[in-house]
Amino acid sequence: MAILTCFVLIAIPIAIIGACFGLYFWNLARINRQIRDAFNNYRSALELLKQSPNDPECREKTLHLGRYYSNLTRNNRGVTVYDEVALANDISAACAGAGQIPSSAIDTPTTANQSIEQRLGRLKALLESGAIDESEYRERRSRLLDEV
Repeated sequence: MAILTCFVLIAIPIAIIGACFGLYFWNLARINRQIRDAFNNYRSALELLKQSPNDPECREKTLHLGRYYSNLTRNNRGVTVYDEVALANDISAACAGAGQIPSSAIDTPTTANQSIEQRLGRLKALLESGAIDESEYRERRSRLLDEV
């Protein structure tokens, strides 16, 4: 009987401690999974924002996901000023390409920089390629010659 009592007095606390550790590690794994998923969602939103940097809804969603991720990493104690600056920097970097002139537009000479001969040659090439028909060619050719 004494052995059974001793066993119960030792085994039950050990089982309780083991259950507590198991619950602790299960909860820790759940939190880590939540943080990882939030980080991946934020990074995915940043990639989408790079593709459409002028979309205000995409920008707002990215900021929301960034704040959610930041709150998880700070144990839900709120987003700090530092976090807001870091999020703003990420979003600004994702939107950096918006509003820039593509290099192909810079390399292509505008009609204002071309001579009448060059413009007539380009017009003739458009006709030969089938991009414009004969009547449109004659109309545009006439307007170009009127500029001389």
